[in-house]
Amino acid sequence: MLDKTGMKTKKIKDLIEDPEYGLDSRFKSSKELSEGRYKNMSEDIRAGQGLLENEENKAINLKNAVSKGLESPRVENFNFDENLKQLKAKKSRQ
Repeated sequence: MLDKTGMKTKKIKDLIEDPEYGLDSRFKSSKELSEGRYKNMSEDIRAGQGLLENEENKAINLKNAVSKGLESPRVENFNFDENLKQLKAKKSRQ
């Protein structure tokens, strides 16, 4: 079976039984596949992989932001109310 890109695709049953893919029986009843959201298992897997990559990128960005914050200099005598006034004034000028 070939998909729209010409790549060979396997049927769901074959993917589940193939140890190379490590899929389990949860994919037999994939709601998205049965309702036609995805045409085949490879589209379903690619969508999941894209979500996983997005979550990994979010985690990397968060770690970088935390590191940047930890490395930033400490501010002494910080006046929260004065800073808030300045931020609001700056925003209203924009």
